[in-house]
Amino acid sequence: MAIFFSKAFITPKGIYFKSSYYSCKVAIRKQWFHPANRQINKLVWVAYFKNDKRYILILKKHKAFLASELNNPINVSEEVRHAYFEEINRLKKIRKVEKKRRIQPFRKKRYRSE
Repeated sequence: MAIFFSKAFITPKGIYFKSSYYSCKVAIRKQWFHPANRQINKLVWVAYFKNDKRYILILKKHKAFLASELNNPINVSEEVRHAYFEEINRLKKIRKVEKKRRIQPFRKKRYRSE
């Protein structure tokens, strides 16, 4: 089975390649699909098998991410998508503050011996 290389577009709906949309954990975590993200409309190199459209490998900076085909891409309005990403970013900020509060070291008071 031969491996082929090509380019795909990052869009708000997913990674568009050969009339299909794909997604992966890294793209979601790093918010590649967010409309304000600089990744939108960028090209990425992908590796794929000609006979298997279910998966592609996204090639970025000496790394490869396995992306799977989205069988039923959901059409969501721009307003709803924007609200979703705003809420995700708000929750991330809250989590970051909570994490800082938990990590603060407990300092024992030192008593002078007399």
